Amino acid sequence: MIEIYKESLRDLLYDSPDTPPELKIKEDPKRGTYVEGLTEAQIVCEEEIMTVLCTGETMRHVASTKLN
Repeated sequence: MIEIYKESLRDLLYDSPDTPPELKIKEDPKRGTYVEGLTEAQIVCEEEIMTVLCTGETMRHVASTKLN
């Protein structure tokens, strides 16, 4: 799960006290467009989907803007 915040990419599933890896958008003829360094999660049931989505949701930056 990824977030673009203040023109930088953030991995919303990165769960470590270490500095998060630098994410880069890449293109590959076979794979297509992807984000290098993004955490991947293998899901096998609905509960795991909800857990990953809730984790990503809580890690998001949320702020108001002056653009109304």
